[in-house]
Amino acid sequence: MKILESWLREIINLNNFTTEEIANLLTMSGSEVDNIEYISHQFHDYNNLIVVEIVDYYVHNQSDDMLVCNVHCGNENYQKVLCRKKSFTKLGNFKYKKFIYAINDTILPNGIKTVSKNLNGINYNGHICSNIDLGLSSNQDAIVINKNISVGTKLNDIDNLFIDSIFNLKITPNRSDCLSMIGIARELSALTNTKINLFENKSNFLENGNLSKKKNFPVHINIDNVCGRFTGRIIRNINNNIESPLWIKKRLEYSGIKSISALVDISNYIMLEYGYPSHIYDFDKINGKEFIIRFAKQNEKVHLLNDQIISLDQDVAVVSSNNRIECIAGIMGSMQSSISKNTENIYIEIAFWYPKAIIGKAKKYKITSESSYRFERGVDYQDSIYIMEIISSLISEICGGNIDTIDDYCYSMPKRNPILFRTSRCNKILGINIDVSNIEEIFDNLGFHFTKENNNTFNVIPPSYRFDINIEEDLIEEVARIYGFNNIPEISVKAPNILKPDFEYKFTLHDLRKIMSGRNYHEIINYSFIDLKDELQFSESCDHINILNPISNNLSVMRTSLISGLINKIKYNFNRQQSSIKLFEIGRVFIKNNNIKSNDFHINGVDQPIFLAGAGFGSIFEDQWGLKNRNIDFYDIKSDIETLFNSKKRKLIFKACFNKILHPGRGAKIYIDNEEVGFIGELNPTLTKLIDLPLSPIVFELNTNYLVEKDIINVENISHFPIIIRDLSIKIDKKISYQMILDNINNIINKHEKISSILNNFNIFDVWENSSNNLKNIGLRFYFQSKYKTLEDIVINDCMNIISHELSIIYNHI
Repeated sequence: MKILESWLREIINLNNFTTEEIANLLTMSGSEVDNIEYISHQFHDYNNLIVVEIVDYYVHNQSDDMLVCNVHCGNENYQKVLCRKKSFTKLGNFKYKKFIYAINDTILPNGIKTVSKNLNGINYNGHICSNIDLGLSSNQDAIVINKNISVGTKLNDIDNLFIDSIFNLKITPNRSDCLSMIGIARELSALTNTKINLFENKSNFLENGNLSKKKNFPVHINIDNVCGRFTGRIIRNINNNIESPLWIKKRLEYSGIKSISALVDISNYIMLEYGYPSHIYDFDKINGKEFIIRFAKQNEKVHLLNDQIISLDQDVAVVSSNNRIECIAGIMGSMQSSISKNTENIYIEIAFWYPKAIIGKAKKYKITSESSYRFERGVDYQDSIYIMEIISSLISEICGGNIDTIDDYCYSMPKRNPILFRTSRCNKILGINIDVSNIEEIFDNLGFHFTKENNNTFNVIPPSYRFDINIEEDLIEEVARIYGFNNIPEISVKAPNILKPDFEYKFTLHDLRKIMSGRNYHEIINYSFIDLKDELQFSESCDHINILNPISNNLSVMRTSLISGLINKIKYNFNRQQSSIKLFEIGRVFIKNNNIKSNDFHINGVDQPIFLAGAGFGSIFEDQWGLKNRNIDFYDIKSDIETLFNSKKRKLIFKACFNKILHPGRGAKIYIDNEEVGFIGELNPTLTKLIDLPLSPIVFELNTNYLVEKDIINVENISHFPIIIRDLSIKIDKKISYQMILDNINNIINKHEKISSILNNFNIFDVWENSSNNLKNIGLRFYFQSKYKTLEDIVINDCMNIISHELSIIYNHI
C-alpha cells in the first residue's frame, strides 16, 4: 500500500511530526513502513513561474471575495494581481510572504492560461498559484514559499522545491481498514490525538443526502449472505471525454494506479482515499431496467473489463440485468456495460459484499482486482450514502451532469455485538497497569462505542470498518498498540532454573533427530496446513480437517500425514541438481477422532500425534570414484528404521500391505508387540509420474509414541566359552516370507527352555530358488554358547533335532 505524504497531511494535521516520525508511529502500531520513497515535483518546462513577494494587499472595492495584491517580482518590477480571497484565508497576515507567480499567457500544469484583466481601467497581471493550479493536490490555498529564495527566481532554476515522500506499507490481511488514506489517517489520529480534516463536512453531506422514495433503478437481491447493502445513483449528461485533473492523475500515479479516464480515475481516487470500491456502469448499455443479484449459472460466460472471457461456477455471485451478467460481484464489471469516452449517462454502484462471498474467487479465475482485494478483507458498510455523495460531487465538478436521487437497499447488514472488556484481564495480559482513563481515551480515539459498567468492565462495540475486532483479546491488542509497545517496560523473566533429568528409558525428539542426522538425513519443517490436492494424493485418510479461514487456497486443510511435504521437498531439490537426497520431518498430524475430549493438550474430536517421516531418493552415495554406486532401496531405509528402534528392533515385524501411496507389492506395515507403528515402502509409480520424478522415492512414517520408549540396558558378563555354529537347510514354498520363518523359529525356541538358554542368535545366510518349481532353499545358521560351560555335541545335536523336526512338521520339507 502506497501512501503519499502530502495527501496524508492534507487529511490530518501532522505539522508537529517529521516524515521519519510518522513512519515510526505507523510501524510501531502494526502498519509496517517497509521503505520511504522520496520524490520531487519538478517544473522545468514552466519558464514563466517565478518567486514573488506580496508587499501589500487589500479587499477589492467591488467584491468582498477578491483581493488586490501588490507583488514584487524582482528588479524593481511590481505588479497588481487580482486573487481569490479564499486562497489566503488560512494564512492570517501574509504581507511580505513569498508565493509562486505565473506571468501573463502562462499555461499552468492544470491547463489554465493566465491572462491580463482590466477592471475600471486598472490592469491586473499574472496569477498567484495554488496547489490545484500546479497539480500538487485538490487544495486551493495559495502556495507559500518558506525557503530563503530570492524574489524573481524562476521555478525551473530551483531544485527540490517541492519534496514529497511515499510510504510503502505492509498491511496485514486482517487490517482492511488501513487500505486507504482515511484508514491510515485514523491510525495516526488515534496515535497522536489529532482530528481528521476530511470529515468536517460529513454531517452536511448526510443532512442533504437525497434519498429517493421511488426507486430510480430497482435492485433485487435474490441470495442470502452475499450482498448486505447496495447503493446506487444515476447521473445523466456527463462528459467523460474531459481530461482528469492533474492532481488526481499525480496522486493515482504515486499510488501505483494508471490513469484511464475521468470517471475511472475518480472511482479509483475515492477508493484510495476512503477505502470504498465503486463501480460505474454506462447506464445506456445496461441490458434491462433492473439489477438482479444472484448466483451465476454453471459455466455462464462473462466478458470482463480486462478483456478476459471466463466461465463461472455456481458459487459466484453476479449482478445481472435481463439475464446478462453486468458485473462479477465485488470483483470486476463486464465489458458490455463499461464506460467509454462517449458515455453520457452513468449508474454508480457502491455495495457491501460479505468477505466470505468474495474470498478466493478472483484468484480462482486469475483476476487481479483492487476491489476484490478490499472486499475479501471487509469494507465499511455504514457510510455508503456519504461516499455516494462524495463521488457524485466530484464527478459533477469534473464531468458535469444532472444528479438523480440515491437508491439505497439495506438487505442484511452485519450485526456488531458488544464485546466484554475487563481492565484486570488487559493488565494481566500486558503485564502493566493502564489507567481506566487512558483506556477510555484510546477507545474514543479509535472510534469505538462503549459503555462502562464499573472501573473494571466495558461493553465495547467496534466501528463498522473494523472487521478484525471480535473478541476481548482483540481489544487488548488495540489498547497495547495505541498505548505504545515501546512504552511497556522491559521486565526480566524470573523463574526457577530446574534441570530436569534425562530418563534412561526414554528417547527425546532431539535424540531421534540426532539418530536421523547420523544416518545422513537432513531435517525439514513444513506448515501443518497443506494443499487439499496433496492431502488427497499422499494420505490414506479420507476425512481431513478443513481450515475455516485459510491464509491461502493452497493451504486449506490440516495434514494427516507428513509424506506430501517430504515428496514436495524432494522434487524441489531434484530440480536443483541434487542427486542423493535423504530428508526427514518430525511434526504433528491432525486426525479426526471422536474419542478425543478437550483438555489442556487436546481439542475435542481431534487427535494430534507426533509422527516421524523420512524419504530417500537417488544415489546411495554422493558423487565419488571409490565405490560402485546404486540407488537407495527398500532395505537401506528399513535399516534406518531398525536403527531408530535401537534395542527393540528385534521386536519389529514388517508385513506386506496395500497402501494407495505405495507401490503394490513393495510396501509394508510395521508392527511391534502386535501394534501398528507405521509403514514403509516405495512410492506408487502413478504418483512418481505425476510429480515428474525419474524414480520412486522410498518413504516411511512412524508414530513417535513407540520410538521414545527404549529398553533399559542390562549389563551381563561376556561368556568365555566357545561359540558353536550349526547350519540347517530347509526347502519351503517361495511365497513364505522370512518374517514367517523368524516367527516360527522364535516360537520353537520359546517352547524349549533347553534351546533358549544356550541359543544366542540365528540368521539366514543363503537363499537359492529353483526356477523349475515353486520352492526355495533357505540356509539358516544357529549360534550356541553357554555362560557356564563348554557345550557338548550331544546337547547341540539334540537342540538342532528339535528345531529340524518342528520345522519339518510346519513346512513338510527339510
